[in-house]
Amino acid sequence: MCISLGGLGGGVVVLVLACTLGFVPFWQAVIWFAIGAFFLLAFPWASLDWETRNRAVRAHNLFVYSTIAIVVVALVVQWKPKEEPFPKWAIAAIIVAGVAAYSVMARHAIANFQKWRHGDFRSLYAKK
Repeated sequence: MCISLGGLGGGVVVLVLACTLGFVPFWQAVIWFAIGAFFLLAFPWASLDWETRNRAVRAHNLFVYSTIAIVVVALVVQWKPKEEPFPKWAIAAIIVAGVAAYSVMARHAIANFQKWRHGDFRSLYAKK
C-alpha cells in the first residue's frame, strides 16, 4: 500500500510540473492523474487474493488482445492509398473494451477491500 501512496504523491508532483512547466491544460493533467491513480489503487486491492488477481490479469490481457485485433482490423479496412483518419468506431470499440476489462479489476478491488474491512484477510498479517 505504501507503493500506491508513494505513486499518488509522485503523481501529484508530476501533475503540478506538467501544468507549470509543460504547459499541459489543468483538466487534461487531472484526467491522466485520475487514470493513473485508479491503477495505483485498484490493482493492489484486486491482488490480495490469487483468484481475483488472476481474473484482473486475465481481463487486462483480454483488453490488450482485443485492442491489437481492433487496430489490425481498422488498418486492414483502411488500406487505401488515400490518407484517412483513424476510424471512430475503432476508437469507441477500444474504449468499450477498456471500460469492460478494467471494470472487472475495479469490482474485485472493491470486493477485496470490503473483505479486508470485515477481517477476512487476517491470515495475510500472520507471522510464518
